[in-house]
Amino acid sequence: MTSGSLSTAGHESGGGRAFRPGPQSTFAAAAIAVVAVATVLVVTLTSGGARRASPPAKVSAYGHLPGWLPKITNTVKVEVAKPASPILSEEQGYTVHAELPGGGTEITAAGPQIPAYVSNDVQRDAWPDSKPVLGTFIVTLADVRGTVPLSPAAFSILTDAGTIVHPEVAVRGGGALPATLHSGQRINLDVTVNVTEGSGSIRWAPLGKRVQVGWIYQLELD
Repeated sequence: MTSGSLSTAGHESGGGRAFRPGPQSTFAAAAIAVVAVATVLVVTLTSGGARRASPPAKVSAYGHLPGWLPKITNTVKVEVAKPASPILSEEQGYTVHAELPGGGTEITAAGPQIPAYVSNDVQRDAWPDSKPVLGTFIVTLADVRGTVPLSPAAFSILTDAGTIVHPEVAVRGGGALPATLHSGQRINLDVTVNVTEGSGSIRWAPLGKRVQVGWIYQLELD
């Protein structure tokens, strides 16, 4: 490409001497070519050597997580329910810190669990949509401090239709239900009630009729 450009330029300019390589220009061109080749070799070898000899990149944190994983935090914010400021719309499965006049506890309600045969009947279209099903909520009271009253009457279910249902409450795994819990105690309860498909709320009113903690649940049979 270079010789073609020079040939064209020579004819257009009348074949001037500037476009005819003489001995000095030939030597100068050769010297420039040698220097250029040497420079390319030095750059190539240097860059290649640098890549081979460079240490691995430092990682600021050990074990980076894949980007598609959800963000993980070290702390979980726990809602605080007081008699004067109840928590009524917590999601089932989440823990609430309940403060009472004589103590406090971490309380969690999860569910409802339904019998396996109900799921089988639903798959066979043998279970009517409006038919109630026996559901079990698992309620856990842990990290008790002071004295916490415990009564079956404190638990209720508020259905999507606005009906209040009182469940049966028993110690999970058997045993007598204590009237109070004391510091350091922990208990798991089975709260059982007939529920229908849809949403509702399982509620706890440890001091009487006023509900202090409520968890929203969703029951889907299909």
